[in-house]
Amino acid sequence: MASVFESKYPVGSGSGVCAATGVPLSTGVACVAALVEDEPGGALRRIDFLAREWDAGARPNAPARLFGHWRTVVREVGRDGPALLDDDALQDLFEQLAESNEARRQAFRFVLGLLLIRKRLLVASGTVRRPDGTSVLLVRRKGEDRDRDLVDPGMDEATIAEVIDEIGGVLGGRAGGSRAVERATPSGEGV
Repeated sequence: MASVFESKYPVGSGSGVCAATGVPLSTGVACVAALVEDEPGGALRRIDFLAREWDAGARPNAPARLFGHWRTVVREVGRDGPALLDDDALQDLFEQLAESNEARRQAFRFVLGLLLIRKRLLVASGTVRRPDGTSVLLVRRKGEDRDRDLVDPGMDEATIAEVIDEIGGVLGGRAGGSRAVERATPSGEGV
């Protein structure tokens, strides 16, 4: 598995077709990449939607549940290396996951937050302990003053290893078909 601490993060590409229409995604077309899970706690996989379909309300079909998403542009097939999820897209995914109280998403967000701190995209500004004993790391985006809570879900070493593997699988997965340079654009949507 590739290190999840590299400067850019490979993302498993989708099938090369819009999940809503079945239309092939051609080079230069705007699309939305979505991470979904087919069952609670199941593996995450990527599917893509034409941006116009997403904007019109298309979403993953049940039983798939939306875990997070980002906007991107399909790049030329055969370009060197895997698709890359840029820093803005990683931060957007981090923000989306803040809206969930689900343990799996909190764990994923916590490890992703630590990754963003390591990359110096987030700055740790302090810690607080809630009355229930939960530890919260206060973080802010580089260049911003507003703190965000990064809740420590209290994972044991085995759970941390599983989450790291899951993030590595999402960010390091490789698949055939179209590849996209993952450039985050404002999506205006939460999870």
